[in-house]
Amino acid sequence: MAVAQELHFGRAAARLNMTQPPLSMAIQSLETALGVALFERTNRQVSLTEAGTAFLTEVEQVSERLELAVGRARKIAAGEAGEVRLGVLPSCSVLPEFLRTLRSRRPGLVLDLHEATTAEQLALIRDRRIDAGLIRPPVDVPTDLEHFVVATQLLVAVLPHDHRLTELSTVPIDTFRGERFIGTPADTANGLHGRVTALTAARNFEPNVVQVVREIPTVMALVSGGEGISIVPKSGFESGYPGIVVRPIGMPTGAPPPEIDLWLAWSRRNNRTPLLGMLEAMRRRLT
Repeated sequence: MAVAQELHFGRAAARLNMTQPPLSMAIQSLETALGVALFERTNRQVSLTEAGTAFLTEVEQVSERLELAVGRARKIAAGEAGEVRLGVLPSCSVLPEFLRTLRSRRPGLVLDLHEATTAEQLALIRDRRIDAGLIRPPVDVPTDLEHFVVATQLLVAVLPHDHRLTELSTVPIDTFRGERFIGTPADTANGLHGRVTALTAARNFEPNVVQVVREIPTVMALVSGGEGISIVPKSGFESGYPGIVVRPIGMPTGAPPPEIDLWLAWSRRNNRTPLLGMLEAMRRRLT
């Protein structure tokens, strides 16, 4: 390329920081290997043959591709490019902000999103089928799980539109005592169940659970249908359900706040550089 662009062996050699004889030998070796003459040489000038012109066009394209490949490899090694498989909870309200932050700080990263519950995400992380997950804190944290808090969500009461508690501007936690309650599974991976239980246990009662469902949208559908009341993370989605009224939860002084954290969690055994790049970008968001 240097000789073809300069059409002068001396200038090409200087550009390549080498002497002219080995450059001339390299060109001769290339022509021998190709079986064609790339240059016409006279005492006064060097010019490209037709074969040389065609070969230069292809070589320049190969060079451009090589530069792109080198750049991409370096970005992936630095955690600035590549694919991250990310688990998200259904109706994850922080996902838009998460995506905007990542796009602004690591535009070369591509997210492959997998919608799943916390329990499902923990299994996917364990099996290396996703790299990380946006989850609510499980009761039992796997020993190899790393995490940091990306958001703290307020817990709110969701009520059928004709429920008597809708007359209150704030629903005291004590008023849940004895009410028909739509709950979530009581397993060690379900952080929402644990937080709701902690709120009611602080007032020495357990919710009167009449239905147990896994997904928040299903909770909302049952509440809308008048099957009971519930407590869910405030996300903005719940107010869009027809027939549902949302109210803050009132807690006595000294009781745990009606809040639940959202974690970005991953396995410490996973050292994929795109994952590490995403984690660095999201940590910086919190500092």
